[in-house]
Amino acid sequence: MGNQQQSCRIIVPVAMLLMATVGILLLAINTEDVKEPTQYMYGIVLDAGSSHTAMFIYKWPADKQNDTGIVSQHSECHVKGGGISSYAGQKGGAALSLESCMEQAMKNIPKARHQVTPLYLGATAGMRLLNISQPKVSDEILKEVEEKLKSYPFRFKGASILTGQEEGAYGWVTVNYLLENFIKYGFVGHWLSPGKETVGALDFGGASTQITFETKEKVEDKNNLMTLQLYGKNYSIYTQSFLCYGRDQMLRQLLAHLIQSQGTNGLIVHPCFPEGYNVSKTLDTLFDSPCTASSKPSLFNEAKQLTIVGSGNYNHCLKNVSQIFSFNICSYSKCSFNGVFQPIVAGKFMAFSAFYYIYYFLQRATGITVTSPKLLEEAAINVCNLSFPEMLQKFPEQQSRLQDYCAATVFMQVLLLRGYGFDQTSFSRISFQKKAGDTSIGWALGYILNLSSLLPSESVSLRKAICPGAWSMLVFLFTFLFILAVVLLLMTMCCKKKEISATRSIIQRAQETKMFAGLSELGISNGEDLKETLTNCTEPLKAIDQFQMENGILLPTLQSALPFLDLHGTPRLEFHQSVFDELRDKLMERVAFIAEGKDEDRYHKLEELLEKSFPLVRMPSIQPVVMQVMKHLPKVPEKKLKQVMADKELYKVCAVEVKRQIWQDNQALFGDEVSPLLKQYIVEKEAALFSNDLSILHNFFSPSPKTRRQGEVVQKLTQMIGKNVKLYDMVLQFLRTLFLRTRNVHYCTLRAELLMSLHDLDVSEICSVDPCHKFTWCLDACIREKFVDAKRARELQGFLDSMKKGQEQVLGDLSMILCDPFASNTLVLSTVRNLQELLSQDALPRDSPDLLLLLRMLCLGQGAWDMIDSQVFKEPRLELEVVTRFLPAMMSIVVDDYTFTVEQKLPSEEKSSLTYPNTLPDTFTRYLQENRVACEMGLYYVLHIAKQRNKNALQRLLPALGVATANHLSPPIPIFCILNPCTH
Repeated sequence: MGNQQQSCRIIVPVAMLLMATVGILLLAINTEDVKEPTQYMYGIVLDAGSSHTAMFIYKWPADKQNDTGIVSQHSECHVKGGGISSYAGQKGGAALSLESCMEQAMKNIPKARHQVTPLYLGATAGMRLLNISQPKVSDEILKEVEEKLKSYPFRFKGASILTGQEEGAYGWVTVNYLLENFIKYGFVGHWLSPGKETVGALDFGGASTQITFETKEKVEDKNNLMTLQLYGKNYSIYTQSFLCYGRDQMLRQLLAHLIQSQGTNGLIVHPCFPEGYNVSKTLDTLFDSPCTASSKPSLFNEAKQLTIVGSGNYNHCLKNVSQIFSFNICSYSKCSFNGVFQPIVAGKFMAFSAFYYIYYFLQRATGITVTSPKLLEEAAINVCNLSFPEMLQKFPEQQSRLQDYCAATVFMQVLLLRGYGFDQTSFSRISFQKKAGDTSIGWALGYILNLSSLLPSESVSLRKAICPGAWSMLVFLFTFLFILAVVLLLMTMCCKKKEISATRSIIQRAQETKMFAGLSELGISNGEDLKETLTNCTEPLKAIDQFQMENGILLPTLQSALPFLDLHGTPRLEFHQSVFDELRDKLMERVAFIAEGKDEDRYHKLEELLEKSFPLVRMPSIQPVVMQVMKHLPKVPEKKLKQVMADKELYKVCAVEVKRQIWQDNQALFGDEVSPLLKQYIVEKEAALFSNDLSILHNFFSPSPKTRRQGEVVQKLTQMIGKNVKLYDMVLQFLRTLFLRTRNVHYCTLRAELLMSLHDLDVSEICSVDPCHKFTWCLDACIREKFVDAKRARELQGFLDSMKKGQEQVLGDLSMILCDPFASNTLVLSTVRNLQELLSQDALPRDSPDLLLLLRMLCLGQGAWDMIDSQVFKEPRLELEVVTRFLPAMMSIVVDDYTFTVEQKLPSEEKSSLTYPNTLPDTFTRYLQENRVACEMGLYYVLHIAKQRNKNALQRLLPALGVATANHLSPPIPIFCILNPCTH
């Protein structure tokens, strides 16, 4: 029996030796890294222009060059109908118009890439104009478009209105990318930086025109300076967008000018329309654009029909077109037109959009290729001399546009030569283009190029490859090993049966021969006790340990006891699992002990343990150990982080310490995590603010600042950020972007609460690098006390006055913090209390430094949106007359209200014959309507008198404030977010 058991047990190490030999052979064979086929990422940009919408699909390799994707156009689609701004008043029309192109995108992009494909919509000048004239309608169109685009499986990143500078800059990026001025594919198969000079961009859209170029001259107006980073290099460019000087709006301006100069007697002679062309129209929509509103005649009947007759007179056309420009105003060393600074044009330029279509039409209509100012003038004269029948005969397919070409050509002539200053030499360096290869020229490609630097890249996949001979040998070895394993399995099963049978025989004989009789001296009557212990227990291993300790039988190994497990039917897997669980718990304790120790080599030990354990990370029993190791490593290897990020289950269970390391290099993923929290924060704020439940409203106002920032969202964000400065900066950037997009001042509140939450936790790594920390800390104390006393006023003024040159951008963050409604409330409250003190001292507002500081901070908070939007970080100047005229007028109102309140409390026999004034001082009313700080103070004062139930004062103030708030609610005054529910 013993020899048989011994021979059976020899088989196991032999099998292990064979397996080890095969493993060594596998590792010893030379391999090489072979690149997997290139994987592509895709991006969709919807160019929502003033006249139409176009969809462009771009693709780029998943591995990026210096953080910017090597992008090419995959396909394009042009939406039927007008631009989305043309659907004003047609609910759902804008969203519906996008369906056909979005369905095409579903087909053109591989289904496996849908979930990771970013989708952007950028609206240009048409929506910029609508946002000026009808902001609510503009917001509704964007909202319905957003809802539509969210219904598709792509990663929708938002719909926004581009600024003119952004449109110009992205067009410049497109031009230079297509000309390979940033990067090109070298003959050796690598992307190279050619070091070429960049080319300027000239864009002519439906509602605006843009000029953008690099210049060595000093840009005197910082609004025209933009910095971009592409392919590892920074570019500083001059860019200017002229709203209302696009093709369609220019034609509107020209017609409005002709009506203004010729009158509305029923007939308008249009020198830029071709001879033989006439049209009758009512001009009810001509003056509804911000571009023409100022030209509307005082006595104008919208329903009156005018007949417009073309005369085709080039000289008269040139004169009238020139008059819609202003060349005489300039406060800089040099200007283009309308008082806008522009350096001298330098280098080559590419003209596209409507510039190209005019250029192409001139070639076809006149046979002239425009390469100089003289040829442009000659072509313009020829086009304007063509009659409408002649044009219609040559170009019947363009019937709806033919009448506009004379005006458009003359406008291009005035714009390029007089406006931008192109001369004989510089004009010859303009190239008119529609496409470069298969790619359309416009801002959309530049937009995705710039955004691709924010999108996560993917590493190039590698696989191990071996030669065919070695592969054949491995197939043979694995086949042999498989056969051997089957044989060993059969033999092992045979041995196990014999072992169980032998064990039962031993126990039976031991009972019969009273083998365990000697145990009676240890308190055991017979061998049945041991059998009963093992048979009735629920945890065999612990039962064996306990039996040994109680009876002094300390076996060197439990191997001899394992047959007893088989005897009473306990699976050996349970035994091994219990051992493994105990070892795992001890290992996790050991990991924590190493991480918390002071051993210089501790992180190296953890890295080694991670390398050994990570391949088993998907095993439930091993996973906690791997996660514990990663949690305590300050720098998890990048390869491991990517594997965790790619596996949703692993990513879900990993500690926040590990997620921070993933997030800091994956802004898009971090944004997806943060976005629901930011949305939740706004929803909670607005639900409380506009609730009809007074208890909920009370809970909104009453908590201290520290209590407010203990809320769920702020605490979750604080935990996600930890001590990571990069993540903190990302959250601040999200807040700035959302504040710009929505104008919702609750994002300003969150900005301050987040910083102070980190302050409460003493996260010095962040607080010490945020230049707004001490200012916010001091302001937080004022908000808690609901008053800015003299000591804290001096501290706050010290922070503002200590702003050094080069730190101007900090003003943007300070203005956001001061735009917080709770901060604004405290500042206005302190201002009114200061005014009351001045009344008691018989002093004027200008005599109080504290009052002037409060007004300065209110003004800075009011300018937050404009400052961040324009990126011009300059403290807004407080109007002197607010101090010298408005505040004294407000003090007189305070005196009136106080006097009347006291009078009402007197006994009837002591009351005088005073009558409460029904009107407000003109100065007070005017500044309410013209100055946002004044309006904010007026709103607060209404709340003050509402609490006092002063009906007469309310009736006196509310009409004036109704007009004032209508003028100032875009963006909303911060204090109004608090006052609104109280005044309903």
